[in-house]
Amino acid sequence: MMTMICIVSKTTIVIFIFLKTKENTKLMTIKDRSTAMFVEVGLAPPEIVKAWCERVLPTGERIGEVTNSETIHYRTHQPIPDGLFCQRIFGPIKSYQCLCRLSPGARQSQSLIEGSKGERYCSFCEVEITRSSVRRYRMGHIKLATALVHPWFMQENPCHIALALNMKHKLIISLAYFSLAVSYVDPRSLQCLALKRRALFTPRQMTILFLYMGRDASSHLRRKEVGFGSESLIERLQSLDLKQVIRQGVSLWQLAYEEFVVYTKKPELIKKKKSTALLKKGAHRKRQLTRRAIMARKMILHQVRPEWMCFRLLPVLPPDLRPLIKIEGELFVSSDLNELYRKVLYRNKMLHHFHFLHKNFGNVPELVEHHSARMLQEAVDVLIKKGVEGKPYPINSKPLRSFSQVLQGKMGRFRQNLLGKRVDYSARSVIVVGPELAMHQCGMPIEIGLDLFQPFLVRKLIQVELASNMRHAQRLIDEGHSLVMELLRQTVQDHTVLLNRAPTLHRLGIQAFQPMLVSGRAIQLHPLVCAGFNADFDGDQMALHVPLSMAAQAEARFLMLSSFNLLSPAQGEAVAVPSQDMLLGLYSMTHEPMPYFSNEEVFWGKDKSSILYSFPCFLNGWEVIEAYQQGFINLHSNVWIQFNTISFPLDGIRNEKEEQEAKEVHWGAQGAEVRIYSRSLSQKGLWSKCANYILTNPGRVFVGLPPHRRSFHT
Repeated sequence: MMTMICIVSKTTIVIFIFLKTKENTKLMTIKDRSTAMFVEVGLAPPEIVKAWCERVLPTGERIGEVTNSETIHYRTHQPIPDGLFCQRIFGPIKSYQCLCRLSPGARQSQSLIEGSKGERYCSFCEVEITRSSVRRYRMGHIKLATALVHPWFMQENPCHIALALNMKHKLIISLAYFSLAVSYVDPRSLQCLALKRRALFTPRQMTILFLYMGRDASSHLRRKEVGFGSESLIERLQSLDLKQVIRQGVSLWQLAYEEFVVYTKKPELIKKKKSTALLKKGAHRKRQLTRRAIMARKMILHQVRPEWMCFRLLPVLPPDLRPLIKIEGELFVSSDLNELYRKVLYRNKMLHHFHFLHKNFGNVPELVEHHSARMLQEAVDVLIKKGVEGKPYPINSKPLRSFSQVLQGKMGRFRQNLLGKRVDYSARSVIVVGPELAMHQCGMPIEIGLDLFQPFLVRKLIQVELASNMRHAQRLIDEGHSLVMELLRQTVQDHTVLLNRAPTLHRLGIQAFQPMLVSGRAIQLHPLVCAGFNADFDGDQMALHVPLSMAAQAEARFLMLSSFNLLSPAQGEAVAVPSQDMLLGLYSMTHEPMPYFSNEEVFWGKDKSSILYSFPCFLNGWEVIEAYQQGFINLHSNVWIQFNTISFPLDGIRNEKEEQEAKEVHWGAQGAEVRIYSRSLSQKGLWSKCANYILTNPGRVFVGLPPHRRSFHT
């Protein structure tokens, strides 16, 4: 039946699930929380759903069925009886006032009758005299003219109905929407006429078959052998033996495994294309058998029947969860669900009428009934989900939100209203990087600090006798007294705050920090703790909470501090890794337009300017930095600098792709030899040690210096 898991309003959550206790299975109420063993969410039986939606009056009449598609009267603005806002079904609009008191000109004195459980009813309008809050959880139902398939179990992938019946997903949709008919009688049976088992027929083929077979045979065929729509699916699901499904799945899986073993022992069979296709088909078959057996086992374990995925009773949500609000004058604003319910009621009433005509007069074509049932299935699909094509039903060029769309998504009832509740002593703002902070610190804006720590400031202002009462202290805080900031700094030193980033997937999603007052309106965060939060600085927001009790403050300081969460509790790997640090200006500092050398420019013994004397020469990097600070060279000037080949070999500078031929060679009078390459220089003498130089720029020298020596300014 329907899977009404949870309907949430902005202030109240109403859970429509069945509760298993020691005695029985019933609808869970607030009083059952103390006696409940556990709560199980799943498919609800039709009897349970009917018990949710129906009530028995003292006269013995059962109420709860919604039959009228109207909402309110256009003149009196009162709910229509048996409509979507009926007070007789859902309860009074005003607390302890029945319909008689709300009707103008009606008599005020009415007799009350008492029910079996002590409830009181009006003897004239039969409205229960109770609180108006019952309209937030009291449900109604629509009795459908035909059985329908739940779209959650038909349109999702994998399709649970197709998996249970061992049929294709497209075939299930075609049967539910009357696009195909299927025969479900064994050909060996004596009742069978001339059809194959699981034979598929289009509506046109069925019409030709009925005309050919005659009236008597065709009626027998409709009644006994051929299934149409959801009725055929329900009959198949009801006849399904879950234990037999498991046994059959195990035996078929063993056969598929034996075929796989044959292919592995004979690899020459896999080389053939047909054998490869059969092997892939066998693997897919094994996965399907495994899924089907697992689903059957879970249904047996939780005592769920597969036919509950189809339903004949459609629950109607409480009216306060799909409100109709009056705004200006005669204008009303209604929930989208009301319009979708009206569409279901209208099509269901039309199908009831066709069934009545077919039963009494027999002059309604079967194709018309099938088309009406298909339209009813589409209306229910749009109400619960988006429809078979995934398109919502539009009204005045506006797509209506279905029940699933109200629940799911970031703006749905669960994430927006349940998980997104506002918490006292909390704030929310955008996070920015704070590299000057310690790892256990966070930057808290002054505006947030004044608001969250306001009770602490009021107490301190009264203790130091700057304020006589709370109102006086509040006025000093609003005026921005000079001592307020000093008291705020003293207050935040003794407190830790909690930072949380949604979604909180593990325990590192909420950590404790020591707050530091900063200017601005953004929360500052150390970049090393971003990995635990899975946060970055592109507009992410985080929530800030203040623990109040001493136990909460001690837990935050000694267990949840960010400096204690250096390792992942799940894997033991380091979490505080530099994932958000950026190195800026490296390309600009290390870029240098290296001179172009060619062999044609190499001359010796001529007055042409040499490469050796074109650029200045330095003994170490500190001389380069000093010359740069004095303005003799710029950041991208080419310089020669003596290089230590012991710590780093000179061959590592040279490009292996380049020829190791010198661009220039100089010989001195004392026999000294100087060889100049593309980016290095080697000098050898008869009586001196070998000296090596490299061609670089001050930017690269600065990057290569130790961090504690990079103290010069540009």
